[in-house]
Amino acid sequence: MNAKKADQKYEYLLKLIPTGKEKAVSRRYLANTLQLTERDVSKIIHSARAEGYLILSGHHGYYLPQDVSETKEFYDLMRKRAVSLLSVLKTARKVITEDKESEETK
Repeated sequence: MNAKKADQKYEYLLKLIPTGKEKAVSRRYLANTLQLTERDVSKIIHSARAEGYLILSGHHGYYLPQDVSETKEFYDLMRKRAVSLLSVLKTARKVITEDKESEETK
């Protein structure tokens, strides 16, 4: 998607998301305002992030970064989540590998 189309696609959403963690808005608020489901809002935010828009989130909702410290806090939180998920995947991979090895020895 070119930059102009992406800008148009996310323009209204970005206008609804305030700057600063203390002003964060909930997914429910965005869903009600956009007349979408909360799941649809999550998908749109995921797409916007994939397009390079820096939309932060925390316990109180979504917000745009006010400063670098908010971005760093978000980065640290997301990194911890990613490490945790990778740990779960490592365990799953181990089970799959062990099962494959036991099938080969039969």
